[in-house]
Amino acid sequence: MAKVTDVNNIPATGAEAIFILKELLKSAGWTVPKSSDGSVYNSGGDQISHGGSGAGGMANSSAWFVIREPGGLREWCFQKGSASHLVWRVKVSSHSLFVGGAPDATHTPTATDQQILVGAGTDASPTFATTFNADGSYAWHVIADNAPIGTAVPSYGFWAFSALTGSNDVYTLIMQEPMMIGTFPELSSGTRAAPVLGDPDPVIYMCMYSVDSVVLSGSNIWQGHPPTGPQGWYKMNYVGGSFTAFEGFEWRGLYDTSRNCGTNPYNGADDCLPVVIGRTAITGAPVSYKGICHFLRYAAVNRPAPGYPNTLNLAADARAYAQSFLIPWENNTLPIG
Repeated sequence: MAKVTDVNNIPATGAEAIFILKELLKSAGWTVPKSSDGSVYNSGGDQISHGGSGAGGMANSSAWFVIREPGGLREWCFQKGSASHLVWRVKVSSHSLFVGGAPDATHTPTATDQQILVGAGTDASPTFATTFNADGSYAWHVIADNAPIGTAVPSYGFWAFSALTGSNDVYTLIMQEPMMIGTFPELSSGTRAAPVLGDPDPVIYMCMYSVDSVVLSGSNIWQGHPPTGPQGWYKMNYVGGSFTAFEGFEWRGLYDTSRNCGTNPYNGADDCLPVVIGRTAITGAPVSYKGICHFLRYAAVNRPAPGYPNTLNLAADARAYAQSFLIPWENNTLPIG
């Protein structure tokens, strides 16, 4: 795991938070093929040079950018709302990429397979949804991995989350999480555009905000707050395929038993559990298994809610507690909180 990190920020606005995310992903090898600062459309690169308002600013009404993962298989598109720094429209393209439409200074490009994670409307007439708590009220952390997971369909992980000042509740989580090799059928026949055997997009995507805090403890929570929790492709580019909500299967028989395992009796360490992704009859058809998260883990030790700012393996393969999840974290750095 080759982590690239920018943690313990106190962004003045949501626009600054998204700018920090963009810059961190670029330092991890992602690229910005097109963008706009709300006034000037750049069809070949990154027009946004700072998190404030004015020329080159992320904080301008309708400013937007597309960001492409290393290897060029997937893209995200972020657009700021017209007034508040808190509201955004976020969409992903898992294969076709944002090469269509009529992008300009205030309108984003389209992709034939685009999926809206936050917001609604059309690209010609977008609507925006709350993605952040009040400006200046949270710490903001961004972590990415610059090494691909998998060879047939390589994917890259990143995680950005907020922790509210004072309470430490996690209100915002934006992530792309690959599935662990060996826990799903890799694409072995056909192509991503016309697959025959295997999963052509073994990742889940998430862009979530909840004033109840993003209590990342499994299906009953992930499904509970719009926008939905983890989403991804069920049979992408197969007959009957759909982009749909998934859930994290919990290691418990009763509520919170997975977080009451206690520390390891042999070395005193906080153990953690795998996060299994799929759909059950509770979620609704199609019922399916997706895989096991490569990076994310469930906490097996019930650290005081909301978990953050506790950490695990800080000197080596660090992770930070975020409610009942463990998210990759910057080594040898204590989270503020």
